[in-house]
Amino acid sequence: MWLTHPDEQLNAVANAYVELLSVTLNSGKSEKRNELRDAATAPYSGTDVDDKKKFCEELNFNELALKDDRDVVGPVFAKSCPIEFSWPALLFLAHKYYDSPFEALRANAMVGGDNVHRGGILGPIIGSLNPDDVTMTEHFGKLVHAKDIDAEILAAVEAAL
Repeated sequence: MWLTHPDEQLNAVANAYVELLSVTLNSGKSEKRNELRDAATAPYSGTDVDDKKKFCEELNFNELALKDDRDVVGPVFAKSCPIEFSWPALLFLAHKYYDSPFEALRANAMVGGDNVHRGGILGPIIGSLNPDDVTMTEHFGKLVHAKDIDAEILAAVEAAL
C-alpha cells in the first residue's frame, strides 16, 4: 500500500528511514553516528540513480560539516521535495548536529526549501540519537497541543505493539 503515490525510490527511503531508526534506538551512541552517512546511500542501491549513490559514498560528512549549512544543503544536497532527493541533506544535518537536536532543527529551518517535511523526518532521527536531551523536552512542552500530541504518540505505539 502506498501513502502518496507508487514510487520505488520513495519506498527505498522509507525502508532506510525505518532501518536507521531501528539502529539508532537499539545501539550504542558511538555506533549511531556512523550509520547516518551509510543511510544516505541506502535508498539508491540497485536503482537507476546509482550515480547518486556513488556521489553520496564519495562525500565526507566530516569535511562538509566544516562548511556553512547553506553551502551544503542546496549546492551539494537537494533541499526540496520529494524526500528521496532531500534524504542525504537531512542525514547531513543529523550528522553535523549529532549532539545538538535543537540546533539540528534550527539549521534545517534556516536552509529553507522543503524544511517542514525534512524536519518531520529529521526530528525523530535526531531525537533517537539524543533520547535524554532536556532542551527538546522543554521545547515540546511549550507546544500548545503537547498533551494531545503525546497522547497520539502513545496510542500509536500501543497500537503497534
